[in-house]
Amino acid sequence: MRLGADWQGTYDLLVDEGGGPASGSPEYAAWLRTRRRADPFNSRTLPRRWGGEPLHWAALPQAPAQDAWSLPCPAGERGTLSAHAVPSARLGGTRRTWLYTPAGADGVVAGPANGGGAALPGSGRGMALPGSGLPLLVLLDGEHWGPVLGVAGLLDGLIAAGLVPPMAALLPDSVDADTRWAELTCRPEYLAFLTEDLIPWAAERLPLTTDPARTVIAGQSLGGLTAAWAALAAPHRFGNVLAQSGSFWWPNGPDAEWLTRTIASAPRRPVRFRLSFGRQEWVALPAARRLRTALAEAGYEDAGYHEFNGGHDYLCWRSELAAGLPGLVPGPVVSEPVVSGGGARAAEAANAGLPGAAAHARTAPGAAL
Repeated sequence: MRLGADWQGTYDLLVDEGGGPASGSPEYAAWLRTRRRADPFNSRTLPRRWGGEPLHWAALPQAPAQDAWSLPCPAGERGTLSAHAVPSARLGGTRRTWLYTPAGADGVVAGPANGGGAALPGSGRGMALPGSGLPLLVLLDGEHWGPVLGVAGLLDGLIAAGLVPPMAALLPDSVDADTRWAELTCRPEYLAFLTEDLIPWAAERLPLTTDPARTVIAGQSLGGLTAAWAALAAPHRFGNVLAQSGSFWWPNGPDAEWLTRTIASAPRRPVRFRLSFGRQEWVALPAARRLRTALAEAGYEDAGYHEFNGGHDYLCWRSELAAGLPGLVPGPVVSEPVVSGGGARAAEAANAGLPGAAAHARTAPGAAL
């Protein structure tokens, strides 16, 4: 087997020691997946999505570095990651969400009580100026990125290195594969949860920016599709999209690539895109390239797109998330209003020309990451 020098990825060892169905039979592939073996020569692992045995991973010499995930951060400058049940009538109850709070922000009063923002005590760098509000990252599939992959450590390191300013992050839970398919497919009710439930809830606890240019929504696979659509549908709230391996083929069937066609026919939004895709994602890659073309033809001259040597893989997405975030979050400004818990309510005006996609849903075989 030959691989490019910039390849990285996770892998399984599946060993056929006999006693199973005939090779090539309909049952063989499912049986072989039960024959996993640990790699005795590789101790590097990454947690598997939805649980199970960890995946081994490998990276060749020219692969994107994973170093950002181990940047040093003094103990006193580490943020906190806390789990909460966020009320949401739109989703029919509560939704578990992880909130990343940068060091020093715990003592800052949110909303109008702080006069529109406050310096972060204990941040040690004076990067969050009075009145600026905290930049915000909304990272989908939070149940994996937060407690499993440890994205808080990445944010701690990027902040400590001065690569991003002190910022908050919201990581909503996708619950399970079925819920994920139902919600992360351009659903207006999920967008309303993000903009009218989740962010206002967080704004009651932290002084968050209202500037969409300092707000990033990020996701992968179906999460990447949803991140791109959410910013286009609510540019008053999300001004930046950081998406890896977005499911831009969605939905299956005659209405395929709905978002790409919608971009081509809708007015340009004030949104910046940073998209990346694996060159080994052979089935979905053509749709991603067509989306890139549609963005360029629609006037998104500053949209970034690049392809990495890898597949539909959290190892690759870790690198891309760490590389993309610093370029999207500018430094703090001297004065701006802060979200005060009431939430932005301009969705109807912002959505003009970009309809919800509930009518276009299709059931796809299998489950995306």
